[in-house]
Amino acid sequence: MVNNEFLSYIEDLLRDNELTDRISNYPSHRLSDHTKKTSSGRLGHCLRVAYMSYKLAEVLKLNKKRCCRAGFLHDCGYGTNESAGIQFLKHSFYSAKIARKRKERDVAMIVESHMFPFGSVPNSIEAIVLWVVDKVDAILDFFHMTLSSIFLNLY
Repeated sequence: MVNNEFLSYIEDLLRDNELTDRISNYPSHRLSDHTKKTSSGRLGHCLRVAYMSYKLAEVLKLNKKRCCRAGFLHDCGYGTNESAGIQFLKHSFYSAKIARKRKERDVAMIVESHMFPFGSVPNSIEAIVLWVVDKVDAILDFFHMTLSSIFLNLY
């Protein structure tokens, strides 16, 4: 079952249809479904990264809300009209820009470095948490595996 505290930290983000549509409309990391949405997709990835970041923040005594929100927003910068390669290289900066527009400067700083070494260097433990969790989930997603069945039932 999903933790109520976790949900309270991202409830406003989940209710933002423009934001969730933006995330949902970009494909997952899987090669086999790169051109179509699936039940997991990018939104599933962002939810898993948010939850795993939240849980690690809890264990490490970090700011759970900030880690959770950074995990959810980290890939919202995809979906521009640029090529897939340019989006890959720049989405962390676009995602941080979206976080800043939401007046979440601390979250933006975490998000901006999640693509290191293709972006800025993580400058906090919270940023390192996001960097690691994002890579773990992306690799699992690529191979059609997920930890979500262990952590929570999102689907």
